Amino acid sequence: MTSLKLAAVLILLCLRFAIAAAEPSFTPARIGATNVLAPNSTIPNWFAKAPPLPPPQGEAIRVATSDELLAAADRVAPGGTILLTDGHYKLPRVMVLRQKKNVTIRSISGEPGSVTLTGKGWADGDEYDDILHVSDCDGVTIAGLTFAECRSYGVKVEAEHAPKNVQIYNCRFRNIGIRAIKGSAGQNPNVRAIKGSVRYCDFENTKVPPAEWLFGGDYIAAIDMMALDDWIFSDNTFRNIKGRNGGGRAAIFIWVRSRNIAVERNLIVNCDRGVSFGNPGQSTANQPGKELAYVSDGIIRNNFIAGGADCGIELWHAEGIKVWHNSIWRPEQNWTRGIRIGTGTVQSEVVNNLVHGGIQIDGGRAETKHNLAERIDGYFVDPSSGNLALTARATGAIDRGVVLSGVPRDVRGLPRRGAPDLGAWEFRADEKDWVEPMRKVHARFSGRPGTCAQFGDSITFSGAYWSPLTAEPKNMRPAVQAAYRLVKNHLNREGLNQKGPSFGNQGSMTIRWARENVSSWLAKLNPEAAVIMFGSNDVGQMKVEEYEKTTREVVAACLTNGTVVLLTTAPPQTAMMEKCLDFAAAIRRVASDAKVPLIDYSGEILRRRSSDWDGASIAFRVVPGDSYEVPTLISRDGVHPSNPQAYFNDFSEEALGRNGYGLRNYLTMIAYAEVIGDVLGAAGKP
Repeated sequence: MTSLKLAAVLILLCLRFAIAAAEPSFTPARIGATNVLAPNSTIPNWFAKAPPLPPPQGEAIRVATSDELLAAADRVAPGGTILLTDGHYKLPRVMVLRQKKNVTIRSISGEPGSVTLTGKGWADGDEYDDILHVSDCDGVTIAGLTFAECRSYGVKVEAEHAPKNVQIYNCRFRNIGIRAIKGSAGQNPNVRAIKGSVRYCDFENTKVPPAEWLFGGDYIAAIDMMALDDWIFSDNTFRNIKGRNGGGRAAIFIWVRSRNIAVERNLIVNCDRGVSFGNPGQSTANQPGKELAYVSDGIIRNNFIAGGADCGIELWHAEGIKVWHNSIWRPEQNWTRGIRIGTGTVQSEVVNNLVHGGIQIDGGRAETKHNLAERIDGYFVDPSSGNLALTARATGAIDRGVVLSGVPRDVRGLPRRGAPDLGAWEFRADEKDWVEPMRKVHARFSGRPGTCAQFGDSITFSGAYWSPLTAEPKNMRPAVQAAYRLVKNHLNREGLNQKGPSFGNQGSMTIRWARENVSSWLAKLNPEAAVIMFGSNDVGQMKVEEYEKTTREVVAACLTNGTVVLLTTAPPQTAMMEKCLDFAAAIRRVASDAKVPLIDYSGEILRRRSSDWDGASIAFRVVPGDSYEVPTLISRDGVHPSNPQAYFNDFSEEALGRNGYGLRNYLTMIAYAEVIGDVLGAAGKP
């Protein structure tokens, strides 16, 4: 082996170990008779980590005492941030946010372990012992804090006062007696809490309510919220949220006139109930005499739910709910209650779920298909600890699902390929089945090594794409630096600046244009590799069937030429979201069938900024600068990637969530580095 080849192999190994998803690991501990996650156990190392928040933009108020915090909450101005110094803040009264606009309350470090807010105490408080209320506000971010030891509510979102854009981010909740997060509601059917999220939070109790508390000690939940519209609950962990008699409410309990709710990629272990959309009973917020309608148009996907006294997922008085790709392990108690379809549930789907337990119909109606619900011992790595990763013995789950465009990735964010697996985990999703096929393609190549064509529309033609890599990006981790060096060593210098129709990229073009011209491009350029991304214009001009068929023809032409293809999904557009998802799913199918590398740009945008990726939304209208300066992933025109100069050519995690062109450059560079190491070799240039 030559020294260049040896160097390439070492770089590739470094890249794989640092970037690829690692195998799951948990630290179980024995609590009572059930093996559960220990109070401070390690969250799986593949589990999503919270990207850091950007620095405060407006006035920043630093506080170091409870009195200073309460005073700052009263006086913080629009756009302001309250920064909490490390320490413990025992609040003498509830902190209330009223008529606030675009304010943030966060720890200085951003780490929830650095700041703890407490009430009077689990045992010493009363039913009014709350920590924080959010009332008639528009734009509140609560981040990097621990809420602990209060009798009633950690955070209360008052939907009866119509708050908007409430984000609870990277917080911890410990030993909250009734509800870690409560969403209250009034009886007005037209008033809701609009557009919010709970993301990257960790909920855990080490105590159980005493029998003299409400409902014999069973009136407890992690999240219990009503009257929500367009909320996301994602990437959270829940452990040991239990009532005294096993009758606690759910880890995530949504009800009373809620709609457009997404619950995804959560880890729920040893909680009495996992996810509940609605319940069989009444609420004081219901309108007297009206038919119960608790949740409409929601999705529950890619969740791990293990253990618990009552059930995994339940639907009651719910309409238009999709329960897709969840992994559930039920203990012997209430074993059949893996998924319950309760009274009043209509027009819902239960698809591609993997359940050690049953799917129980309790008076509701839902289409159930492509699920496996039975005793499946040996299918999961360690269900007693919540580790529901698939083993090789899961033959009844692997490749047994149906393709669903709304779930292109698994619980880790890894792409599903071909026929997907049942449940939240895609077995061996991190393995690359394109390596050997692409080596065979490359064996036919007769041109100049290091040539890499870029076929696409204006998002490829733009000088913000690929060309910035002429200069070394800022803030690269060592493995990413290794990938950059590998690319720069292999790629011909002119390959970073080949723009225009003769090089296969031009604004306003579609895959039809590529089909008409690909033969001439291949004849002229004869590239060793080609990155292909069309779709942003196609989505408004053709059906997905034509788009997929034509893409296959363009890919086939490249492969016949001996050109290795890196196929890229186009970014999403809010105005045509469903069709964009269908187009992205088509690209994934083509990549899977043709055995070519996939750069899932669309999926990565939605993973990194699932609730606020679109710079055309109201939240970014006040951001100064041109269309590309918004600090999210799609520019203010709603179509093109963003390119704020503050994050230009910056590969830090913060920047990759705020510069859309930078994210595409990063993803393409990483994918191309893998292709070089696995397929193209290290021939490079002298």
